[in-house]
Formats: sequence, C-alpha cells, structure tokens
Amino acid sequence: MASPRTLSSKLRHRVRIESFTYSQDAYGGAVEAWSEVATVYAGVEPLSGREFFQAQTINESLTVRFRLRWRPDISLDTDMRIIDLAVTPNQVYNIQTVQHIVHGRREWIALATLTADEVE
Repeated sequence: MASPRTLSSKLRHRVRIESFTYSQDAYGGAVEAWSEVATVYAGVEPLSGREFFQAQTINESLTVRFRLRWRPDISLDTDMRIIDLAVTPNQVYNIQTVQHIVHGRREWIALATLTADEVE
C-alpha cells in the first residue's frame, strides 16, 4: 500500500464537486440547479485506450479517472458532477461510476465523462 504522502503528491488538480438539487422559485415552481458540495484536490488521469475498450465503452466522449481523498462529510455518487478548475474554461465531467477504496477509507476513484458544458 502506498503511503499517504504518495497519494498527496498525485492530487494536483483543484476540482469542485457539485450535486443536482431542486429548489422553489418565488411562485412555488421547481427550479433545477447545481449546488457545490466541496472544493478539493484530485488526481486527473485520462484513461488509456486499453482500459477504455476493456470497459466496452466505445464512444467519442473523453473518459477521465479522478482520484479524490476520502472524506466522511461527502457521499460521492453518480448524480453528481466534477468541475476541473485547473483548466480555462473550466471543464465539466458527469460522474459515471464511483469506487470507494475501503481499505483505510483512503480514497475514491470516480470515472467521469466530459460534457459540452462550461462553467465560469
């Protein structure tokens, strides 16, 4: 098992995790919005061709692996998105799968696909 210091050195990208929420407007109608869950550092790794085809995901979207440090106050799920703040304009990724590395509650691995959305 790699030491925590090794994990820290890989978490170089500042990302924002957002969750899809509903709220009410002044007239009582439902308003869909994204709300910030946390801003954290993550490792961002584009998947290699081999991993991409082994997952039997043959499409033209960019799939990226995000490594995030585990936190007890966050419940990472597939109805969330990750915004990469390290690039301009900020890139938005929809989370497809989440793996929780249970041993020592150390990290999450989230596979996400790039969307056409841009966030300021």
